[in-house]
Amino acid sequence: MPLDKKLEILNGTVAVDEDAVEGKTIILIEDLYQSGSTINHVAMEVLHGGASAIFGLSCVKTCRNTDNQ
Repeated sequence: MPLDKKLEILNGTVAVDEDAVEGKTIILIEDLYQSGSTINHVAMEVLHGGASAIFGLSCVKTCRNTDNQ
């Protein structure tokens, strides 16, 4: 699926409690890193919610190089 379509699908799927994240360092854990669109979308939403830093951790990466096509 193209990246723009993935981002369109993700739009509006994340709610951030700004009081809970403001000024904090956040660790996002993703079970499967394929294209990175989900974890990047969530990270941007959390940053917009006021987090000071975000670190991402993934357990598995796919081997395909066609993830955003």
